[in-house]
Amino acid sequence: MASNRTFITTVVAFLAFTAICLIYGDFVTIPSNMTSSLSVPIEVTLSPETSERSILGSAKLRITLTNISPYEIFLLRWSSPLDLSAPSIGVVTFTSTKTGTKAPCLDMKINHRVPPDGHFSIDDQSIVRIPANDKVDAVVEFKEPKVALVKGEEYSAKAEGTWMGVWVNESGQKVEKLSMDDGMRTGEFASNKVVFKVPGEGEGPELRE
Repeated sequence: MASNRTFITTVVAFLAFTAICLIYGDFVTIPSNMTSSLSVPIEVTLSPETSERSILGSAKLRITLTNISPYEIFLLRWSSPLDLSAPSIGVVTFTSTKTGTKAPCLDMKINHRVPPDGHFSIDDQSIVRIPANDKVDAVVEFKEPKVALVKGEEYSAKAEGTWMGVWVNESGQKVEKLSMDDGMRTGEFASNKVVFKVPGEGEGPELRE
C-alpha cells in the first residue's frame, strides 16, 4: 500500500510540475547584475499553526518578516518566504527528525517577468511594504502535490534562500516607484527552525517550536 501511495504521489507531483512549467515557461529572468553588497535588515521567523485534518499530509506555518531598521522597506516577493508560490519553490524545507531525509517538493524554478522600464510600482502585487520597526506575516499551507509530508511524521522546518530585491527608504521621502538600477539590495536569508508533527489518522496536531 505504501509503495502504491508513493507512486501515485510521484505521478501527481510530476503532472503538476509539468503544467506549471507550461504556464510560467515564457517569463524572463531578473538580470544577474542586479545585486548589492548592502545588508538586508529583515529577520525571518517561522512558527507552527494548527493544521486542519486532511486526507494528505498537511502543515500550516506562520511566516513572519520583521523589519529591524528605522526605515520603511519594500520587498520583492519573488523567491522570498512570502512568494505566492512558496510551497512549490522549496523556500521552506521539511526534514524528518527520524530519518534526516527531506520531504519531496516540486522545487519549481519560476522565471518572472521584469517590468520593461526596470521599475516596480509600490502597488504591484509582487511588492510588499514593511513599515519601520514593524512586521508582516502570512499563514501558508504546505501539502501534496507541492510538498509531500507524511502523516504521523515529525519534521523540522526552515526557510532559506536569497532576497531577489529589497529597497530601504533611508531618505524618508514618499516612494512611488522602485528602480532595479538604483538602491536595490539582495542577500541571503535564513529563518529559525521549528519542529512539529503532521497529524495522523484521528490525531490532533502536535506543535512545538
